[in-house]
Amino acid sequence: MPAAKSHLRDFVEDARNIGDASRDPMLVLSADLDVLCANRAFREAFKVATDETEGKPLALLSGGMWNSPELVTLLTDAVAKPDPSEVFSARCEIGKRVISLTGRTLPPSVSRPTLLILSAEDITA
Repeated sequence: MPAAKSHLRDFVEDARNIGDASRDPMLVLSADLDVLCANRAFREAFKVATDETEGKPLALLSGGMWNSPELVTLLTDAVAKPDPSEVFSARCEIGKRVISLTGRTLPPSVSRPTLLILSAEDITA
């Protein structure tokens, strides 16, 4: 099991480096909806620090603003039937913002469990 954890850490670090090159806010979540990494654009857009996001449940981010039943249902459904060819999207309210989320499930492999990758765009009018 230590090798699997090492592979997951390596993947998360790679995802963090790739995500930090993006201007769009991005998250990598575990199948349990815990935040494995949040890119710089996400942390800046939602005014959260790395230690306030990584390793924490998505529902607790930004004082619980991400605790949306619709969002949880969407993400748990995506985990239940991972299809790497399927991109899912949703609009949700996060505090006073309207956010357009786009994501994809990464099915498990030998070296890592199921993961979710999300990008978030603030579409508040």
